[in-house]
Amino acid sequence: MFVGIIPAKLESLRIERKNVKVLGDLPLFVYTMRAALRSAALDRVVVSTDSELVEELALQHAEGRLEVLHRAPHLAGETTTVEAVLLDVADRLELGDDNGVVTLLPTSPFRTPGLIDRCVRLFRSSCADTVLTVQRAGLKLGTLDHDQTFRPSRQYPAEMHRVEPVWIDNPAVYVTRLSSLRTNRFVLGQRCYGIEIDRIEGHDINEPLDWLVAEAILANGLFATDATIS
Repeated sequence: MFVGIIPAKLESLRIERKNVKVLGDLPLFVYTMRAALRSAALDRVVVSTDSELVEELALQHAEGRLEVLHRAPHLAGETTTVEAVLLDVADRLELGDDNGVVTLLPTSPFRTPGLIDRCVRLFRSSCADTVLTVQRAGLKLGTLDHDQTFRPSRQYPAEMHRVEPVWIDNPAVYVTRLSSLRTNRFVLGQRCYGIEIDRIEGHDINEPLDWLVAEAILANGLFATDATIS
């Protein structure tokens, strides 16, 4: 069984009440909730929250199966890890170790149901501990010392198009074997496989600028709110 878990607390640090703030015509977390509910691969969809407002909005926008679990206050602080929330849900649902936990953060509004399905399919076919979404990026990496000396980590060309790409962990989807999550208390297990996604589907909202970019994506028709495929 694969359980989609959406951690959606009320308060946030950089953008006030980000998860319930309206993006386009929907509260932010509802984009994630709709994608999860429309995914053919998920057997259950759970919203974990500390807020009656989140629950009210979740049920208002729910399409079919949806479960809302209220977490304890100590699991809603700024230092609370996603893994702690996932394990709380898994224990309360009495899930067995062979189940798959699908982490769907509400800060990635443009992931599609089709992307979730692709990740679960790869998980099933690869005997993975984790399948995650990744993005390709060209980065010129180095360190900056206290005296402002920059030290490149490797040689690279000046032209950006010639820089060898690296792969970046993107938080749109994590599919994790529950036994691995319980053992390591981390969404990434030993055997990890990646699904490449583009910049729009992987857009992650953490800062006010990220929010403005998300609004521009919607305003320019680059994402349809009723999208059902990747």
